Amino acid sequence: MAARIAAMIGKDPKPYQAEAERIGRAMRSYLLMPERGAFAEYRDLLGGQLLHPSYGLWTFYHTLDSKVPNRLEGARMALDLERHLRPIPIQGPGVPADRPYRVLPSTNWMPYSWSINNVVMGEVLHTALASWQAGRSDSAFELTKGALLASLYMGISPGNIGSMNYLDVNRREAQRDFADGSGVMARTLVEGLFGVRPDALARELLVRPGFPREWGHASLNHPSVTLAFRRDGQRERWTVEQPAAKFERLVLELPAASDRVVSVLADGKPVRWTVSADEVFAPRLRVELPFGRKSEVAIQWSGQPISAHAPAIAKTKDRDGFQRLRQGAFTWWQAASEPQAVARAACTLEAAPWTKGAPVRSRHVDLSPWFNDRVTELFKPGKYLSPRSPYVSLSLPSQGIGAWAGHVNAMTVIDDTGMRAQGGTLRLPNGLSFATPAASGAANVLFTSQWDNYPKQATVPLQGRAGRIYLLMAGSSNFMQSRIDNGEVVVTYADGTRGRLALRNPESWWPIEQDYFVDDYQFPYCGRLPVRVDLKTAKVRVLDPAALPQALLGKIDGGSATVFEMPLDRNKPLRSVELRTLANDVVIGLMGVTLD
Repeated sequence: MAARIAAMIGKDPKPYQAEAERIGRAMRSYLLMPERGAFAEYRDLLGGQLLHPSYGLWTFYHTLDSKVPNRLEGARMALDLERHLRPIPIQGPGVPADRPYRVLPSTNWMPYSWSINNVVMGEVLHTALASWQAGRSDSAFELTKGALLASLYMGISPGNIGSMNYLDVNRREAQRDFADGSGVMARTLVEGLFGVRPDALARELLVRPGFPREWGHASLNHPSVTLAFRRDGQRERWTVEQPAAKFERLVLELPAASDRVVSVLADGKPVRWTVSADEVFAPRLRVELPFGRKSEVAIQWSGQPISAHAPAIAKTKDRDGFQRLRQGAFTWWQAASEPQAVARAACTLEAAPWTKGAPVRSRHVDLSPWFNDRVTELFKPGKYLSPRSPYVSLSLPSQGIGAWAGHVNAMTVIDDTGMRAQGGTLRLPNGLSFATPAASGAANVLFTSQWDNYPKQATVPLQGRAGRIYLLMAGSSNFMQSRIDNGEVVVTYADGTRGRLALRNPESWWPIEQDYFVDDYQFPYCGRLPVRVDLKTAKVRVLDPAALPQALLGKIDGGSATVFEMPLDRNKPLRSVELRTLANDVVIGLMGVTLD
């Protein structure tokens, strides 16, 4: 856009064009996930330069809105989104049930922080607009109507165009007086549903509607343009008017109602039409016309309705999971298979199995030579200063916890007095115990981190054989490190073979200061529930799926450690256990090791 404007006012467009091209190349080089056909949220500059694949809605809609992908790439992005986030259904008394109306959370990141994972009217509507841009008209309409139903009809302020809706499990309709959704709601209905997409610089008006297939009529009255559509049997009439002659050219890209065209008339005269190139999900007819104040286009269709199961064109190679189909006069790309409802199914949670069954025969590993800090020192003002990006100022506060919106000075006090009061041995269910220092000033944790404060990895030697290893661990994590491995525990045998335990947010790695809030839609958790040990009281909490969410404490006074179980090969002598921190921002600590 900047390059186009520069050329029009006599400036050099090349710097702007070059910058846009560099951004596009960088996105494809560093963020594109080719196996999914989607862009990741971000890639770390520091540390292991990890890719963060669990993208937010904003990454989906801004990428499409900025015209980064071509049509086929945009279609792949839309399909991946339908696999990625679990939709929240819009249901209830009096709510239309003719379609699966729904909304989406802005992310699936955990733990919750303000503006990170919410159900926001504007976010859902912008996603719907991007879905229309990607050719996914049915999904776009269902998201749009879902968002409007949830806020305008089902909210506590009827008719309100607000921010979050009642389905936000954490904030509900907080900030409903914020009219966040008004601008993008207008864009979604005008540009998406009615398909009115002006290019004022080129004086061209594109009309590319995304109506539900069963609609027989629709009209839009806007100060700058009026659009009316009506279908009677096999005949369609499209009328476009502009009060002022702002646009000199009118382009119609209209959904093909049937597979053959008898005639296309513009203001009563026959005009040339073409098949719109590279359409995905459904074919379109394209008409280009000079545009005065008003144009009326009449189309007489014939033949059979367009089918998504039309035959594929012989000897045409599939492209990224899409087949080239032909029916009558039309060709288009169709997904070889629709997204499976992977993200739609709720996860089945399990309790930690080691708390029942064969008793644990505990053999403690002495960690005292390798402890490098007290667990109470985890969060301190001004502690974590390097490494930090020289390019971005917005980052985790230096105390190691917090967020950008009102939480810059957030702090959690870690209190391990209950642990230290156990006389050197922490006892848990089913015979498991850990050795842990009792003296108040003694170091009681081995921390690793990508921060310069601690080593990135540390190794503790092991001896003998065991069928299981138990780990008492505590540390930090945050929503920017969600849905990736934050760290790992690697056990090495005497013969050099290894076993690995991933420490993944949220499936296995839980932050010290809180329990995760778990919800089937917005905060899905698909892992075994851990056993947690509250440091201030030494209370052992065996989380049970049947007791959720009441058993989850949210913020934990004094903090909480997590117990891990890792199966071993009892026939092999052990050499070592290694703790590694992989993700930036986090600190991972080992407080106890017990062999069984």
